[in-house]
Amino acid sequence: MRTYYKSLLSAALIGAVLASCSQKQIDIESSVTPLSDYGSNDGSIAITISGGKEPYAIKWSNNQAVAEISNLAAGTYIVTVTDAKGRVGADTIEVTGPNCPICIDNEGNSYKTTIIGDRVWMAENLKSTTNSNGDEVKYFQNPEAPEQGLLYTWDAAMNGSTDEGAQGLCPDGWHIPTHAELTDLSVALCNDSVVENLINPFNLVYAGFYNGDFQNVGNSASLWSSSKSHDNIWKLYYHKNLKKAFIYYEKPQNAISVRCVKD
Repeated sequence: MRTYYKSLLSAALIGAVLASCSQKQIDIESSVTPLSDYGSNDGSIAITISGGKEPYAIKWSNNQAVAEISNLAAGTYIVTVTDAKGRVGADTIEVTGPNCPICIDNEGNSYKTTIIGDRVWMAENLKSTTNSNGDEVKYFQNPEAPEQGLLYTWDAAMNGSTDEGAQGLCPDGWHIPTHAELTDLSVALCNDSVVENLINPFNLVYAGFYNGDFQNVGNSASLWSSSKSHDNIWKLYYHKNLKKAFIYYEKPQNAISVRCVKD
C-alpha cells in the first residue's frame, strides 16, 4: 500500500514539475510588416512574449531593445528575450519585400519591373490613357492584342515635353529613357543569356507600330527614347528574326511602345 501511495506521490510531483517547467518556458510570437517597395526601409516587427517571469529584457540583432522595431530594410533579425530568472528565449525573424520595385501609374495600373544592369525598367509596355493631370492623351490600342499595351506618338509619350529624360506619361519617379539608357539596354538585349529569356525578365512585346494602321505586329518591338535625332527620335528597335537590338530613329508622328525607367 505504501508503495502505491509513493507511486502516486511521485507521479504528482513529476506532473507538477513538468507543469512548472512548461509555465516557465519563454514563447515569442511575431507579427511582420513587409517592405512596401523594393529597397525601402519601412518594414517592422512586433513581438508578443509569454511564459517565464516578468520583467523581460529584449535585445535585437540591430541593438534595439523594445518589443516593436520599425524602419527596417529587408533582411533577417534575431531577437533574444531574457526573463527575471535569467531564462532565455530567442527567435529569428525575416522581413521581406518585393523582388523588384513597384511601379504604379496615376490610373492605378501596376507594372512588373526588372533590373537590367544598374537600372530598373518596366517589364511591361505602358498603358496609361491619361497624363498626370488626368487629361486624356492620344494613344492607339490594337483591338486584337490589348495585352500588348498602348502605342503613343512621341509628343503624347513625352506629354508635350521636349526635354531629354522627361517624365512624360511615366509614373512619378520614372521617366522616358534617354538615348544612352536605351543604348545600354540594347547591349543587354544582345547578350545571349538575356535574349533567351526575353519573356523573363524584360518581357519584350512585339507590338509593332502604328501609322494609319497597325503594322509589323508580332514581329518587332520599338521603344521611344526622350532624345531627338534631328527631326526624328531615337528608339530601340528589336526584330525577333534578327535577334538583335538596334538603336535607330523613328518619325515622331508614328506611334510605338513606351517602357519607363526608374529615376
